[in-house]
Amino acid sequence: MNKQAVKDIQELIEYLLKIRERELEQNEENNYIINSFPGNEYDLQKENTKTMQRFEERLITLNNLLKKEERNNEVLEIEKIQARKFLSPKQLAELYTDMSLSSQVTYRGRIHDPLPHRQKAPRKKITYIAEEVEIWMENNNKH
Repeated sequence: MNKQAVKDIQELIEYLLKIRERELEQNEENNYIINSFPGNEYDLQKENTKTMQRFEERLITLNNLLKKEERNNEVLEIEKIQARKFLSPKQLAELYTDMSLSSQVTYRGRIHDPLPHRQKAPRKKITYIAEEVEIWMENNNKH
């Protein structure tokens, strides 16, 4: 691949990362509004998550076109998060747009069908197992 093509791909990745950041901020605001009013909010959240995942998959594909030393570190981090078996609350929020940190607190605190998580003691670090969260989201129409 010639230098101009590499430069063009890198610029496109930077541009798409800026768009992604704006979308994440907008989704966070939308989730706050959606969660403030009870009703059938799941369809919008589900669509937001699917859209963001498709967007990130395309970013990863573009990044993989480049040589290792030319790749974007932020996209590499997104790829690592998607491939992880264990997730922190922050990583879960980045991976699923409808799972903001405040939403996670609500879902974990449910009496019936809470969000599955691991915590060794109260006020200690919370960890999610990606496979369990995926199953929970499917059962709760969130994915």
